[in-house]
Parts: sequence; structure tokens; C-alpha cells
Amino acid sequence: MLIAQKAHTNGNDFVLIEGSHDEPSKLVKKIAHRRTGIGCDQVLFYQKKNDIAQVTFFNQDGSKAALCLNGVYALANYLIAQSPINWQIKTQHHTFTSHISNDQLHVAFCQEIILDYRPIERLFVEKVPTLNNAFFISVGNHHLVLPEADLRALELPELAKQIEANALFPDGINISTFKQKNLETQMKTHER
Repeated sequence: MLIAQKAHTNGNDFVLIEGSHDEPSKLVKKIAHRRTGIGCDQVLFYQKKNDIAQVTFFNQDGSKAALCLNGVYALANYLIAQSPINWQIKTQHHTFTSHISNDQLHVAFCQEIILDYRPIERLFVEKVPTLNNAFFISVGNHHLVLPEADLRALELPELAKQIEANALFPDGINISTFKQKNLETQMKTHER
């Protein structure tokens, strides 16, 4: 029998499974399917020892993902709820530390997780003017980031359709937007 946990974080949903499996890609496709399985954006397999959890990320299609920050946060939240200690979460290339402070979960990471960061090419802005201030960032998965956007007015699914219609990112791309006010950051994300 397979025991799994479902977690939701910032618009993503995950299935968390402790242990490893012989054919994870096949299992992930069954679990992640929205009609015939549990349904989720990603399946995370993790193994824990003492205060360290090693995690592997799989997308809905069974492919392996290098990293998902929302997934790290979801796993940290689950682990701390089970055992309230400071957890280290190790991914393929990085280690994150988590702790509770003032009843809030904090997950720390180094800037080295950023694999690529650059402004959006002019061609994209000409095809989709909304991308004028956008930049591209990769942390193991690719995101278009729109800083200081009006979060209420911006419909990210519609923007994603525009981007797809213009064939800017053939495999699709995650879109994130944020707005900072004082010490608070509001964020909205659309997953491809």
C-alpha cells in the first residue's frame, strides 16, 4: 500500500511520498493525472534521516524536475508539522534550511539556485506588450517574472494563452508576478 500526503502551496498542489520506487515515472503519471489519479502538479519523493530530507521532484508527465521552490516549501511545512525541528531539505543540487519563527515557516536558500536571469528579448515584448518589464529566471524550472504588476487586474492564464499563441515558449513557461509594499511581498503564479 502506498501512503501519500497532498499539499497545496501558492497555487501549486503536490503529492508527497516518503521512500523511493522502482519505476517512479510510471507511478507519477498515474498519481498526477487529474481525472484518473489523485491529481497534482508534481509528485515529490523524499527520504528522511535525522533532520535531513532528500527530495526528488517529478512533473505530471513523469519527467524529473531539478527543483521546485513551492515543492520545497510544501515539504518543509509537512515535515515541521510532523516533527517541529529545523529541517534541511536537500535537492539534486541545493540544500535548504527551514525553521519556525513567530509561528511562520521560513525556508532559506542561497542565490546560487538561480541558473539564469536576464531581461526578456525585445521580440517577445513586440508580440506581447504586457511583457515590457518582464524578465526570465530559471531556478531549475523556467519563469517569466513581472515585477510591480497590478495583481488584481492581471489575468495570468490569459497572458499565458497570448504567450502560447505567439509561440514564444514552445514548451510553455511559468509566469509569476509580484508587488512589494513595505516589508510584505504579494505574489501570484501561473503554472504552465
